[in-house]
Amino acid sequence: MKYGLIFFLLFLTGCVAQQMQDGLIHLQDKPIETAVTYLGLPDGQYHLEENKVYIWGHHSSGSYLVPKTSTTDFSSTTNVYGDYGSAHGTTHGTASTTSYVSESYDYHCVIKAVADRKGIISYIDYEGNLGGCSAFSGSMKKIADDFSPKPFCDNDECGKLLKWKRVQHD
Repeated sequence: MKYGLIFFLLFLTGCVAQQMQDGLIHLQDKPIETAVTYLGLPDGQYHLEENKVYIWGHHSSGSYLVPKTSTTDFSSTTNVYGDYGSAHGTTHGTASTTSYVSESYDYHCVIKAVADRKGIISYIDYEGNLGGCSAFSGSMKKIADDFSPKPFCDNDECGKLLKWKRVQHD
């Protein structure tokens, strides 16, 4: 179970990273207004020589409690003496205690776009982790869907076109 969760998290991390790359690549060489349309207003901007750097970010941190159970095996020996003799016994058992441990998280993601004097994005990249960048995954998917090349024809049209071409060549 533990390894399944680790594999799932690695898979999910790869998906978010791929979505980020797939979305951002389509904003390259586009007007900065296109990035604003999909990402919203930038959280900040600054000048870098003749260029302007736009920044979008997401940050969330905090802590939560996780139960931690400790188990201890024990044995106890008892000797009982009385008027009619004595008895000797051993008891074995297990005791468990549950305590709560504080775990913290720090989710963050920063997208930086460099635009030239004409407002065209010459460079765009991101830095962050799964928890932070997943906040942008919906926007990245929409960008990739909107800017990815569309097929020349749908499946029915392509099938008819290919069938027509075969008939013409036979």
